[in-house]
Amino acid sequence: MLAVLLALGGLLFGGVALWQVQMLRAEQASADAGRDAQAALLARLERDAGEGVRGVRTIERRLGDAEGVNQSVREEVLGLGERARLLEDAVARLADRNLSGTVLLRLNEAEFLLRMGHERLRLFDDAPATIAAFQLADAELAALEDPLFAGVRQTIAAEIAALAAVPQIDRSALLARLDMVADSLPTLPVRNPLADARPPELPPAAGWLDRAGAALGQFVRVREVATDASAWIDPLNADAARAALAIELALTKAALVSRDEAALRAAGERARRHVSGTFAVEQASVQQALTALDAVLASPAQAAWPDIGRSLVELRNLRATRALATPPASAEAPAAPAP
Repeated sequence: MLAVLLALGGLLFGGVALWQVQMLRAEQASADAGRDAQAALLARLERDAGEGVRGVRTIERRLGDAEGVNQSVREEVLGLGERARLLEDAVARLADRNLSGTVLLRLNEAEFLLRMGHERLRLFDDAPATIAAFQLADAELAALEDPLFAGVRQTIAAEIAALAAVPQIDRSALLARLDMVADSLPTLPVRNPLADARPPELPPAAGWLDRAGAALGQFVRVREVATDASAWIDPLNADAARAALAIELALTKAALVSRDEAALRAAGERARRHVSGTFAVEQASVQQALTALDAVLASPAQAAWPDIGRSLVELRNLRATRALATPPASAEAPAAPAP
């Protein structure tokens, strides 16, 4: 028993010793792994530090380049400041004259706006653009604060009021009406001279002969076609009429765009006669086409614009009078230095 107990005690002691050895090995392995991780972290930190040093050197080089650029910009700004001072001196000398550059510029701008508005109305019938140009010219003259131009401003105001009172011609809407008629040409119903009304109802006292004729008339009917309507029986004539109407509509649009009153009236009337003589006027689509053509014919090709050239003539006369009253600049006046 003692030997057995000793053997068991030895086994127990050996197991405890083996377990302690295993624990020491595990701790040693964990310590080795921690040292490896710290070594890798230290190496990464060394690499990051190296990259930071290189980045700092790059930033220092860039700062040096920026300092050089700033120095060159500073020199250019100083040069510009000197040029600005020279220009200010030149402008101050020019301001001493009676007709300064600002006044001359505003007068030129006002005259240009008046002339541009006049030409815009003459070439394109653009009354809103003309009114806007005249308003800008009036603003330029008002900025001068010179009572000499009060009469011109009153004339400009009167011309603006006269232009605003003239009714505008909406050419876009008229052209859209003509396009609507042209687009509906293939679907407009042609007059049918063979179309017959419902046969009259027989009175109760009608004889057998009348009743037989009415019954036969449901299948066979003989009627006389007028000479002026017989042509529409042929479909080729209807197609030719559509083509002729399309040509007249194109001529009407061209006359409307070119503001040719006589051509607009002639082409529009021919187109209306084509529509009323070729197509079934009792249909709604044909009525719409006739209404569109009537609207085009009721509108004038060109509005009756008032005479708007007086303000420009008055401004030119005032400028000529002021130029004669202004003494010429002295020949000995110092020239402005070159920048």
